[in-house]
Amino acid sequence: MKTAAVDEGETTSPTPRQPDPSTFLVVAVVAFSTLALQVLLTRILAALVFYHFSFLAISLALLGTGAGGLYVSLRQPPPNRFALRVLLSGWAAVLAVTLTLVPVVIVRLNFDYSDGLSPHFVFAMSAACIVSALPSFAAGVVIAMAIRAHAEVVGRIYAVDLLAAGLGALAVVPAIWMINPPHLVVALGLLAAVTAVAIAPDLRARRWAGLSLVVPAVVLLVAPFTSLITVPVPGLDLAGTIRSEVWTPLSRVIGVIPNTADAFGLVFYDRVSAPVINYSRGQPSPDWQVLHLGPQTIPSELGRTGKALVIGGGGGRDIHNLRSSGVDDIDVIELNEGIRQIVDDKMAVFSGSPYSLPGVHTTIGDGRSILARRGLYDQIQISFTDSLSAGGAAAYALSENNLYTVEAFQEYLDHLAPDGILAVTRRHQLVGDEALRATVLALETLRRHGVEHPEQNVVVVLGRDLFDALFGTVLVKNEPFTPDELAQIKKLAAERGEGVAFAPGGPYQLEWADLAAAASPTAFCHSYKLDVCPPTDDRPFFFNMKRLGDVGQQMKGYSYAVDPVLILFLTFVVILVLSVLGYVVPLLLARHITRPPPSALAYFVFIGLGYLLVEAVFVQRLVLMLGYPTYSLSVVLASLLAFTGVGSWLSTKWSNERRGLLISLTAATLLIGASAFFLPSLVEGMVSAEFSTRVAVTVVLLAPFGLLMGMAMPIGLRRYEALHPGGVPFAWAANGFASVVAAALATVLALVFGFTVTTIVAALCYAAALAHARFGKWAPVLSS
Repeated sequence: MKTAAVDEGETTSPTPRQPDPSTFLVVAVVAFSTLALQVLLTRILAALVFYHFSFLAISLALLGTGAGGLYVSLRQPPPNRFALRVLLSGWAAVLAVTLTLVPVVIVRLNFDYSDGLSPHFVFAMSAACIVSALPSFAAGVVIAMAIRAHAEVVGRIYAVDLLAAGLGALAVVPAIWMINPPHLVVALGLLAAVTAVAIAPDLRARRWAGLSLVVPAVVLLVAPFTSLITVPVPGLDLAGTIRSEVWTPLSRVIGVIPNTADAFGLVFYDRVSAPVINYSRGQPSPDWQVLHLGPQTIPSELGRTGKALVIGGGGGRDIHNLRSSGVDDIDVIELNEGIRQIVDDKMAVFSGSPYSLPGVHTTIGDGRSILARRGLYDQIQISFTDSLSAGGAAAYALSENNLYTVEAFQEYLDHLAPDGILAVTRRHQLVGDEALRATVLALETLRRHGVEHPEQNVVVVLGRDLFDALFGTVLVKNEPFTPDELAQIKKLAAERGEGVAFAPGGPYQLEWADLAAAASPTAFCHSYKLDVCPPTDDRPFFFNMKRLGDVGQQMKGYSYAVDPVLILFLTFVVILVLSVLGYVVPLLLARHITRPPPSALAYFVFIGLGYLLVEAVFVQRLVLMLGYPTYSLSVVLASLLAFTGVGSWLSTKWSNERRGLLISLTAATLLIGASAFFLPSLVEGMVSAEFSTRVAVTVVLLAPFGLLMGMAMPIGLRRYEALHPGGVPFAWAANGFASVVAAALATVLALVFGFTVTTIVAALCYAAALAHARFGKWAPVLSS
């Protein structure tokens, strides 16, 4: 412990050129907490609203840190090391309090969207954005103060900042298995408060910091006995009791057992649900009549009773359906270990543990990556995988779904035994014409598979599920269906379903009649009222069937409680308004700062747009490679930020900074542009690898991107400061504003044009920054 004499002596010490350990500590802690909050926020929002909102979490973090940095640059720097430590301690305490407020406030907001885009929903989203940006603002202030006070070693501080941020994004994922996200956010607040106390330079500062320690500590103490930070469960006004709850990095999973024995239970994962049938272990599995899965039994009735695969076990209905149809060798691929735990373990008395029944072999992992390492199957069943409820289906409209793409269907067909059958079941109309789109997807996959007349290999059978909603089961073979098979299918469809909707030679029902009459599936999907064209890995948004011009329009027959794409634009507008308040307004009020010409700020706009477009594309595209958005978000952020930090540190090694920047920007532009074409093949080739290998390849892949892009900001700031002394706040604002916008813009571009086009736009941004550096002004000291 320091003596009073030492404390007093420090008040007259000048700010050192080299930062002391306390500076590195507080920078590391706030950066760690900020990135961990980004990942945790996606989990909390997914449970409260819908969609994982990765782009929103990134935008809010960038908005807060950028605005915090701008705030610092507009104020006078602390006069000495003592004053600096007081401020760093104080803002770390602010971070602790605001982190604690995030779950306390957000769980009390009303995110009900049954009335559409109502004022209360707009208020809830706006309030969530504001509250979630506050911790990042405090973190931005801390980091900007440290950088400003030690400008001579900015590369070292920037490197610590980014390396700690990457560690935070990575470490929080395994932590979710042990502690639920709201409690983890408060725990981050406790960490920040402890840091504030530890770096406080005197007793008075420690007292103030100690007050911030009380807030998260009290919340954590009372949380087990109250609903203070408990995330509510929307939609559970059913006659049932919540039996158990499990948080995983993929979702929150809840099991519900009904009050009456003859009703079915439910398993919720975030806002999505699946029914769980009451079953006693040792009894015969319930048949298709109980399960309401008649059309799905057709492959078994056609003699495909050998080895079967179920992708997405849900509540176990497909498992029972196969067993009752005579299949006794069943592989199940379940993405979410939490679902298996709830259904098989927590609800075992009610469910009979379907995942571990005799002859059932369950593997936890991504459907495509696991299947790529498997052999052949007589039948592959994918029934309602990912969504069954209207709200849940709407949630997935913005989500990358790699189970329903042309490349995925090619993988399924490659794993069918001779004469095997793929059965894909989707609702007739939910958020769109899902079964119809699955049909078009199957036809296009067969065409690319080399089948000359794909319509001979596809049959669609209609049925009604437990909720009496119409669905379509799309049956697909690598070979044409024989006349005998077609006759048997039609007979079974009449007995066990609602008839045939599409088959070689007919009959054709509903929208499938127009599909059969069209010149080609391509011509049909382009002229249809919804976008039912086949998704690809480049645009894997199966559930988003609205075209850009249809956003906001109500279409009869669909269960859009609120248009998810409209929500995308709503959040975009909210963060745009907050960006104006956080960046533009402070600059307009700061009359004492000389305004640089707009052309001088273009460089920071270009690299802000380019960096976040690259980051967002990798987060979205690598969902396929890493298995789920949370894994992709954490690994990509951790790797990219860590290597960006190393690149920032290396930027100080150039003797000629102009030459160094031109080289790094040229290499970054070429690498980003090339990735638009080589990355899809790399991802597809790595899908079958072990998860650890896929993570390692991701880290190695991102290394050159981070190293090259990491040099752009520090060199650019030094160039700018030499040309426009005192104008750094404008550079902060331009880069921050562009970065915030880019995170949301990337999602829009991917939805409309695909990942390849979005990547090319990012490359063009870096090319523009390169042109600015090549032909723009430089101070002589930096360019020689």
